[in-house]
Amino acid sequence: MFPAKRWRSRPTAYRVLSGVGSVANILMMMIANLVGFALGLDGLTGSYAGVAYMFSCCAVLFVGVQVMFEIREDELRMGINLKC
Repeated sequence: MFPAKRWRSRPTAYRVLSGVGSVANILMMMIANLVGFALGLDGLTGSYAGVAYMFSCCAVLFVGVQVMFEIREDELRMGINLKC
């Protein structure tokens, strides 16, 4: 949906957009594992504390994703390419 070629003029916006997409992907994997292995569908009903936890979880995951993006860019600057 968001090819990198169209965002070359705004790399920061593209990085934030990629971070939001990555957080959504991580959350979907976490929810699938919780439903499949631990809680079931009944365990996903939330409360106000659950909503607060979800927002804080999203913020922490976003920061972690941005750190991982920077680690990958540092590897590229050193000449390490893991996508081969």
